[in-house]
Amino acid sequence: METFFEVLETVIDVTVYIVMGFFGLFFIIFILAIIFGKRVIKKWEFEANFYNDKRQEIGEFDIEMKKFAKEEGDFALKAVFNLKHADLNQGNVVQIYLEDVLVMEGVVEKEGRIYLQNEHLKSDINDPQEGQVCRVMCSSVELFSEKLIID
Repeated sequence: METFFEVLETVIDVTVYIVMGFFGLFFIIFILAIIFGKRVIKKWEFEANFYNDKRQEIGEFDIEMKKFAKEEGDFALKAVFNLKHADLNQGNVVQIYLEDVLVMEGVVEKEGRIYLQNEHLKSDINDPQEGQVCRVMCSSVELFSEKLIID
């Protein structure tokens, strides 16, 4: 009977050390993230979400102006457009307008889906405002029109 309690005590000790080790490792990673992590300063951040007839989100347009706190330099623009839609045929030209200004343009490479980033920017987005209309055009036909909201 003594060996059973000795084995049980050993199992409990090992379990306690594993749990303490996990939380200790988590604490060390947390401290290192605080010391060496990069803090992001955002000047502004907006998005426009696009929905199908069933009110399911099928795409979004995100824009933000940010910089890292510890680095010198200006704010950098980050723009991302992602959309899944049946009318997106391979080779179609998709254009994103913000209040009648062409912001992004790209070609559909995969049937039914398009993903655009900063390299597809056609003009600078200096100071967008909440409520500005974001229009998505595909081969000169307007697919969606939504207002920008604060993200």
